[in-house]
Amino acid sequence: MKKKVKKKIVIAGAVLLLIAAVGGVCIWHNHAMKALRDDYEHQQAANNAELDSQTQDALERLADENESLREAVNRATEEKSELQKLADDLKKELDKVTNPVVVVDAEQVEAEIRSISELATIEYKYTNVGVFSGEIDFDFDFDWVKGKKIPFTGKEAVISMDGTIKAGIDFSKVKVVSDDGSKTVTVKLPASQYLSNELDEESLKTIIDEQSVFNKLKQEDHNYLRKQIKETAVEYADKNNILQQADDRARLLITDIIEAIPNFKGNYEIKFETIE
Repeated sequence: MKKKVKKKIVIAGAVLLLIAAVGGVCIWHNHAMKALRDDYEHQQAANNAELDSQTQDALERLADENESLREAVNRATEEKSELQKLADDLKKELDKVTNPVVVVDAEQVEAEIRSISELATIEYKYTNVGVFSGEIDFDFDFDWVKGKKIPFTGKEAVISMDGTIKAGIDFSKVKVVSDDGSKTVTVKLPASQYLSNELDEESLKTIIDEQSVFNKLKQEDHNYLRKQIKETAVEYADKNNILQQADDRARLLITDIIEAIPNFKGNYEIKFETIE
């Protein structure tokens, strides 16, 4: 009986020792865990502080770099503005060469055109012959003699004379219109016409002059001869396109006047319109 009680006491003591040992281990473990936790938290705090310091340094570097970049952008913007101004100036100079300014003073051009009226005139010189013949008719109211010529009353004249026809346009009617939008100058002018047809009286040559004592040449006969010579001259002038030559000459001279305007040639166009 005593042995059994003693055995139980021993077992109970061992259990108590085991419990005490386990409890001690638990307490040590708790202290160890706490120490580890404290170390971890301390290390974490140190790491965070270091990370914060590094982050702050990085942010400051970024701020400095951002400021430097902003300054670089500002300098680039200023340089771009200067380059743009330089480009604009160069473009203006280039425009002066490639697209020069053309100033057309219509009134001045018209005045210059009127001053060449004599130069633009075409002269057609000629030598023509006039022929006249006639007899006196019976002026009786008898059928058997009415319309018949009276014998020995015939007269005939043939003369030649030199003359000059002048052809040109009426420059007082010329109008000049400038259109900067279409870059054209329109010249409105009348068609050429015969301005004069004069005979040289000193050139008169009588080829035939046969008159009757009953029927002398009269002034009206001489006028008829001159008129005939002039009309024949106009016919020949028409056949030789004198009016067209006058048109062409006038337009050529006008073109020379207008193209003498600085920077006109190659930048503007001249157009001609015929007016009444």
